[in-house]
Amino acid sequence: MFRGSWARGRAASGLVAAVAVLGATVALTACEAGPDCDTGVFVRGADLSGADLAGKQLQLCDLSLIDLSGADLQGANLTLTNLGGSDLTGADLTGANLSWANVAGATLTGADLHGTTLKRIHSGGVVGTPASLPAGFQVVGGHLVGPGAQLLAADLSGQDLRNADLARADLTNVALRGADLGGSDLTGATITGTDLTDAVLGAVTSGGLVGNQTALPEGWAVVGGALRATSIPPHGSSGMTDDSWYYGAGPKVVILGDSLTNSAHDQLHTALLDHATAIVSMPGEGFAGGQGTVALGSPSPVMALRAATFAATGPAVAVVALGTNDASNPLLVGTDPMPYIDSIFGSFGGSCTVGVLIAESAPWEQYDAAKAVAVNASIRAHADVVVDWRLHADPGDIDWDGIHLTPQGRTAFTAALRAGVDACEATAS
Repeated sequence: MFRGSWARGRAASGLVAAVAVLGATVALTACEAGPDCDTGVFVRGADLSGADLAGKQLQLCDLSLIDLSGADLQGANLTLTNLGGSDLTGADLTGANLSWANVAGATLTGADLHGTTLKRIHSGGVVGTPASLPAGFQVVGGHLVGPGAQLLAADLSGQDLRNADLARADLTNVALRGADLGGSDLTGATITGTDLTDAVLGAVTSGGLVGNQTALPEGWAVVGGALRATSIPPHGSSGMTDDSWYYGAGPKVVILGDSLTNSAHDQLHTALLDHATAIVSMPGEGFAGGQGTVALGSPSPVMALRAATFAATGPAVAVVALGTNDASNPLLVGTDPMPYIDSIFGSFGGSCTVGVLIAESAPWEQYDAAKAVAVNASIRAHADVVVDWRLHADPGDIDWDGIHLTPQGRTAFTAALRAGVDACEATAS
């Protein structure tokens, strides 16, 4: 146990300090270690558990392989300090400055890093989970991951980095193959040699990216310093689209629809390549249920569930293109779609909503025109922007049944939904 008064020693003037940073030894010529860096006290293997080091000037100090468990390091200056392999279990680092410090292999179980400055912190092989970390930081694969972190050559392949804050982080030669970076912030990050092969980048925020020779997922490119989708995702062969996350980068847009939306899947994604877009489109599905609900064995109408799930992700715009099957699907005869219209639009209370009106008549006996009129009235009452694309549709846009889309109709439908998204964004700005 470290006891007694703190011995205030000073390193020799003109010290050439060598600190293990980024896996290499960086010579810091003519830099002087902090005035509290006593090389007679800070020796490898020393037991300084419980030591009072609050506010000490320990920059450029070698504190590696030292027992600092329970130590009080509040407000300490640990800039460029080597803490590699040290035991910081339960240590109090509140408000300390660890800019450019090395904590590779350190034990951080229960350590309090609230308000700690971790600019360009170097880690890897970190043991345990801290009691608290600065905003935006987390421990992933033994690394301290967060804004401005130094992650040079780290292997984070396959890691869950959804919604991670990696703004201004140095990702030089970092392996992120197959990692999930959905919703993460990479603004200003350095991505020289970064391997993002097969990574999930949906709804990623970027801009001001630095570097080159980056390996990207298929269909992605760096355009003007930002990550952008350059091609659309595959539609799949299940007969429906049930996205679990967004594709592309930009403002988030979620589209809930039926067979009309499903048939225009490719056109919609193409039209919205400048957005992060998620599509849930199920033939035969309405507000109150339908084939999708049955096929998925859902205990309640699946679109209401999907609406609640995506609403939690904070989309800028939610497009609701449902209702035709409520007026036509034999499975939904006698059902009341109104509570589910309320529920779905209500879920997106924090988003601008686009409501797409349905046909109020069709040349087939089972089509319930009165119900269709009621559905449209409810959509008009709930939506921020109403799209009545059929009002100006060309006769060649609609198939023989008066409902489904011809190839040219898919183009018109897509243009109308894109116009609805634009209208929402115009009102927001």
